[in-house]
Amino acid sequence: MEDVNAFIRRLNSLVSKICVEEDPVKSDDIIGQLMVMLERINQLSLDALQKLPVEQQLQFQGSAVSLWNVAVAKKTSGSVSSLFIAKLRHLACNIAVTSSLGNTNFAVLKRHLCMTSKAASDWLECGNPEMADQCLDLALQALESLDFSSWSSSDGLTDESHPRGAHWLQDLQRDALKVYCSKGQVYITRGQHQEAVDWMKKAKMLLESLPDESSIVAMHCFNFGVDAMKRKMYQPCIDWFRESYEMGKSTTPLEGSVLAKILRLLASAYLEWDPEAYAQKAINAVGLANAEHSHPSGLHLKVKIILLSNGNDAKLQAAVDELWSHPDLTLDLATETIHLLTKHNRLDVAVKSCKVLGSRFHGQNADSKLKVLQIELLMKNEELTQAQEILNQCITGSSTVNFDPSSLRTLHSLLWEQAAVVFENGDFNTALLWYNLSYSLFTHYMELESPNIARLQRNRASCLINLKQYNKAEEAVRDCIKHDPRNPYTHFLSFRVALYNNNSLQAIEAIKTLSASRFDNEADCSIKPADSAVGSLISLAAQQAFEQTNQEVAVEALEKLVEHSKDHKQLMTTYRCLIRLKCTPAEGEEKKDL
Repeated sequence: MEDVNAFIRRLNSLVSKICVEEDPVKSDDIIGQLMVMLERINQLSLDALQKLPVEQQLQFQGSAVSLWNVAVAKKTSGSVSSLFIAKLRHLACNIAVTSSLGNTNFAVLKRHLCMTSKAASDWLECGNPEMADQCLDLALQALESLDFSSWSSSDGLTDESHPRGAHWLQDLQRDALKVYCSKGQVYITRGQHQEAVDWMKKAKMLLESLPDESSIVAMHCFNFGVDAMKRKMYQPCIDWFRESYEMGKSTTPLEGSVLAKILRLLASAYLEWDPEAYAQKAINAVGLANAEHSHPSGLHLKVKIILLSNGNDAKLQAAVDELWSHPDLTLDLATETIHLLTKHNRLDVAVKSCKVLGSRFHGQNADSKLKVLQIELLMKNEELTQAQEILNQCITGSSTVNFDPSSLRTLHSLLWEQAAVVFENGDFNTALLWYNLSYSLFTHYMELESPNIARLQRNRASCLINLKQYNKAEEAVRDCIKHDPRNPYTHFLSFRVALYNNNSLQAIEAIKTLSASRFDNEADCSIKPADSAVGSLISLAAQQAFEQTNQEVAVEALEKLVEHSKDHKQLMTTYRCLIRLKCTPAEGEEKKDL
């Protein structure tokens, strides 16, 4: 093993290098070498250090100061990561403690306490509680060596290591408070809440002498509660929030807005844990929060609690009205509350709220967002006629609302969903009505995106074909071809229109085009791969030709199906149909060659 002299020389050399090294890669390499040496540093004994030459001892002690100063400079400049700073400070405080073994000087021990406490905080910021705990153990050793009781003695203290004055005791107590809170944070990070409670009790005991520090402990408890809430550890979470609130009201109280935030999170914790069992406690907590500092979030939470606890309509309406009248209410929170009302089937309250908010919020985005929300609620509440009236007002211009692109997309989506539902139920007239409203919006706002126009026109064409309005369907299909000429569904619809119009030549031409077409985007086809989807459409075309007893078109469809199908069973069936059709010509025709 390398002797102590050589080890210290190598250590001092690396420290000197890192103090001047600017290259991040080389700095990381040096800090890595120093961290490897850490275990050996901590194993050095007082006897071994005392045998070193005085100059080397001073260099060893100076290495701690140099590393600490480098850490301060680099942290101030922001040139390195927080992990790099933590490593520098960790090395500095360990070297400082080892190089001062046996030294009971107050100033030295106080410096060790400060260094180890800050290094621990850096490690906690990096999310490394194990390394933080190592630093805190050194801090606790320094506190033990300092011994509070000797500083609080009323006897006259004249030795340099025993400074006189109460401010020294309070200074040490503040350091101890930070160490105890940091120990609590270490255990919280590990999920060990009872151990954290024990350390925070020690911190609270110091508040008798440091009443002004109560807010610091309160905020630590708050952060511990947030951590527990993220881990879904609700009992400890609630205990920490309650402790934080009680301490936040003490000698140096927290601001009302902070206390309200604590109480809102306490109420949320009760709700997440068990809304039925703890609804009353949640409503009590949010009531206190709103009394401490009225905020829209607290009023929104009150509405949520009433909904989850199945509160009566009068309580709910009162809570909603209180929220709508708050001067700091935002549009986003308002719409979130309306969606919450909708989710809990309080549609009447939600619809009324949209009207109230319409007079509260102004501007293009607010007006359009609320108008879309109102239409959505009316549709969900089966008040379809009223929804259609509002839409027609927007289309004809009698409404002052101008839809922004985002709201317009949402509105089209709502209309298409409603149309799809009634289409599946066979109500093609109503489906066409909703699609026509969507088409009118496209035309009115000139938001003409070809793929969307083509989809819409295909949907309209499907409705019109089922309603046997083939001329109008043909117009819609022509528009489809204009906007999306390569889409197989477009040509399938073209085929259907021609077939039902008894235009065999046009139907055959549509099948040929369908056979040659491909989906540009496989997400557009319901059967994958896309080639199989084309084959399925051709198969369906053949079937519909048979239903219309159009033998000529059926033959063309079957021949194209042979080209596409990879299903042997389907191919055999297709060939049998072709043979039968060609051996049994239509009236007035001769048999065709097979």
